[in-house]
Amino acid sequence: VRQMLEAAGFDMARYHQESFAAPAVEEVPAPFALPGDGGVETPIEAATPVRFSLSDVDAECLAGQTVLQTARASGVRIPAACEFGLCGTCKVRKVSGEVAMSHNGGILDHEIDDGFILACCSRPLTRLEIEA
Repeated sequence: VRQMLEAAGFDMARYHQESFAAPAVEEVPAPFALPGDGGVETPIEAATPVRFSLSDVDAECLAGQTVLQTARASGVRIPAACEFGLCGTCKVRKVSGEVAMSHNGGILDHEIDDGFILACCSRPLTRLEIEA
């Protein structure tokens, strides 16, 4: 748009531009275990059971994965857009279990109180059941 305006002779002193980007996502390292023989550390693929009740799918959420990533890996479709907790498109009801949710305003406190989570930025802490 900027180039088109410049080419059309627009007074660029009246032009204002903003750009937005997703905030940096902190990587969650996989847990490690030392083999009994004192060899090199190897990652543990810890998994948390997740039940997607509406799809009748049972899945395993690997350490560091979000509910949305687990759904996709299991063939469960949860709509999503921004994927960093701002838009609220991936809002689903948590029937049971606990999550760590780090969102950017895409969900209201009363929705959280009613059992909703944002699948894109929620990581299971316990066995979960999700309405999806």
